[in-house]
Amino acid sequence: MPDTVTGPHVAHVEAVESLVAGRPEDTVRLLKPLADAGGLSFETRLALTKAYLLLDRGEEASRELEVLTAAGPPPDKGLHAYLGLLDAWASALASRPEDALRQLDEVGRIDPRMERAARRLRLRIEKGEPAAIRF
Repeated sequence: MPDTVTGPHVAHVEAVESLVAGRPEDTVRLLKPLADAGGLSFETRLALTKAYLLLDRGEEASRELEVLTAAGPPPDKGLHAYLGLLDAWASALASRPEDALRQLDEVGRIDPRMERAARRLRLRIEKGEPAAIRF
């Protein structure tokens, strides 16, 4: 895989392909320079966030989630709750389990359809097990 790409759209496509193929390190390599330059769409930054989570890099994932939600929570409750799950996972990876558990309490209130996923992640965090969120 080349170290450079011709533009943000090509980077997004190659990064998502890398993520799906189980190569999150390639996703980070492709997208981090664009993120640093502020040139990522919401979807592309979300792919970078997921790559950081898969690499157990909670602090970086938290920073990306902060950028994603800087303008406020998404209007879609499902997406808002999903980002809350990812944020809880990032907090757990960053050795902030209390924050993660607080965030999980909020996920079920945002969207009751995500309550089961929040409970499952809560159990994993309480047991000290790695998260197992599927994308």
